[in-house]
Amino acid sequence: MAPFREGVDPEYLSFIDPWDNMKMCKNTMVWFISKGDEITKDTFRSFGSCKVYTPGLEVKFHYRLYACALADPPYYSFDDGVEHVGDIEAILSRDYQFGRDTQERYNAKLKRSVHQLSIEHKVVFGNKGDNLTFRSLIDSKEVSNSVIRFDH
Repeated sequence: MAPFREGVDPEYLSFIDPWDNMKMCKNTMVWFISKGDEITKDTFRSFGSCKVYTPGLEVKFHYRLYACALADPPYYSFDDGVEHVGDIEAILSRDYQFGRDTQERYNAKLKRSVHQLSIEHKVVFGNKGDNLTFRSLIDSKEVSNSVIRFDH
């Protein structure tokens, strides 16, 4: 997701983020590797994300993996040339102690408090695209680790 661009993004892709009431756009792409980039066993990309959650309920992070062979990759996940190749899900139990990477604020529009968790993700690429590892960290501690293997 990305900030909504008025007059550019289709309105049906818009939603309001419950944390800061900012208008956002669904189905936008973040490409970690560009065509022609060299990938070695040590190649990785990190990114942070935030998720609004409800204390006492499990927290699910769901990410879709995409590939694109185009030199100029598209902006939306549904554009021509984008291929869905897998999914990653990390689940934190309802009694997980999130530590200091959480915030709480009152949302006047929703008339309730909202809680937000900050998490860092690291994607480690294998040799020649054989596999990748997806790690999630909170307070610099690994809370989830998934290995994805691709059939050739």
